[in-house]
Amino acid sequence: MAQGTLAPAPWFTAIDPNGVPYAGAKLFTYDSGTSTKRATYTDAGLTVAHPNPIILDSAGRAVIYLSPTAYKFVLAPSTDSDPPIAPIKTVDPVGAVPISADELDVQGIAGEALSAGDGVYLSDGSGGKIAGRWYKWDADFTYASTASNALGMMPAALASGVSGAIRIVGRVTGLTALSPGVLYYISATAGALTAVAPANSRAVAVADSSTSVVLSQFIPIPLASATVSGIVSANGVAQTLGGAYTFNLGPAFSAAPTGINQFLFARCTSNLTKNNNTTFADATGLAFAVGANETWVATYTLFFVSAVTPDIKFTLTGPAAPTAVTFGLVANGDITGRSTAFASPVAVSTNGTDSTSHLSMILRNGANAGTVQLQMAQNSADASNTILYADSFVQAQRVA
Repeated sequence: MAQGTLAPAPWFTAIDPNGVPYAGAKLFTYDSGTSTKRATYTDAGLTVAHPNPIILDSAGRAVIYLSPTAYKFVLAPSTDSDPPIAPIKTVDPVGAVPISADELDVQGIAGEALSAGDGVYLSDGSGGKIAGRWYKWDADFTYASTASNALGMMPAALASGVSGAIRIVGRVTGLTALSPGVLYYISATAGALTAVAPANSRAVAVADSSTSVVLSQFIPIPLASATVSGIVSANGVAQTLGGAYTFNLGPAFSAAPTGINQFLFARCTSNLTKNNNTTFADATGLAFAVGANETWVATYTLFFVSAVTPDIKFTLTGPAAPTAVTFGLVANGDITGRSTAFASPVAVSTNGTDSTSHLSMILRNGANAGTVQLQMAQNSADASNTILYADSFVQAQRVA
């Protein structure tokens, strides 16, 4: 139920400059900035409205409860007409005084007619709207949802062009058909809420009853290990935070990052095993894309095992006709192989136990974009397994 608040003094009192009460004077109450009458009440439950105008008693007083909005007060003599033609005094705006700090309202100007319970955003002028005015939010437009820097909801109706209260934090009542405890988003229906995240997803409130929500500018974003509709998808796939930005937490990059001095990381996703096989095969995941005329450096950290006899060999494939490329293996601090052409092998001796090595590459690419891919095979055929382990990885950087 709506809760009213008293005007700034428990008794509204009208007196003339000499301290004499305006006995029987008429107090007209309107929406702020307009000539549209707005009701005031005799009780805190806002169930019994005063007549408008209110007729003050012989002491020039009345007990007045206000709804949470902005009013215009016009005091007129007892003999004046309706509307008044000779008012004594006009005060605009007159704001209701909240009974607690549980809600935070700001004064704002409506850019269109707004109803109680409407969700709104503060316009920056996008979409042909007037900058600095409040309009109904709408997930069909990023400027009215995910890109907006200020959101709120209407505690009471407000006419277009009129100044009134915009609730930006706290409880908003008078709504319908909500599910308590459920997170709500800006809807593609202007001014409305939805429990199903739309394409431009912006979470704004949580229902605390079937008719009210708790509004916040700071809905928390779950960790990437969680799965919440419209907020974040499962770990290891494209992540979307609040519908505003998407990035990838998977094991490998599908494309190189843009810009000079950008880094990437890619990981081998499964063991690559060779047995009696000297034919190179791709190490799944250890690949990244390079553009035409780009310069890259990369270091591979490789975990593997091979018997002494077959040893193990690696190579890189890449774009056709690079300007220059060189890559080589480093094991135990020594360079054990070097190549100056894609698809040429480099080998390292092994001892039958789990081992590690680094392979370093420098590439000045030519006019052909392409993918740099690590490959592995046995150096000489043997019936024992030669294995490049998953979790081998590459770190690469574009330098020009």
